[in-house]
Amino acid sequence: MKIAVQTSLPAFQNDIGDVVRLFYGEGAAVEETQQADARLTHIHEEAAGEWRETFVLTDCSGRTEQNTLSAPAVFGGLEEKRQKKRLIKRCCYMLLRAAACMGLPDGNPTDEAVLPATGKRKNARRGQTYAARPV
Repeated sequence: MKIAVQTSLPAFQNDIGDVVRLFYGEGAAVEETQQADARLTHIHEEAAGEWRETFVLTDCSGRTEQNTLSAPAVFGGLEEKRQKKRLIKRCCYMLLRAAACMGLPDGNPTDEAVLPATGKRKNARRGQTYAARPV
């Protein structure tokens, strides 16, 4: 499945593509001008000292999913870019996770497909359980 990524902040195009590739594999994120099975649109708004990130995923049949997150705006160099990138990627991830659960084609990753397997998860598959660790 190919998803055309359109964003109002071109500097974050690759970061959004990274999140798309988590769910749909390498080569899934394409530029907005290319042929695609779905369109992912990102809108960044800044008002009253707050950032608002909105992602809209539209599939070929016209069905849409939307997610919006906001956070206080941070200004000043590297910290501004880092906080903005974190909010953008988190908002995109939440939308694609919800869309995968709703059954978009080829977008049904398990937790293990998205996150690297940990020793705890591997052992859980073997039937071993763990008690809660004391704090």
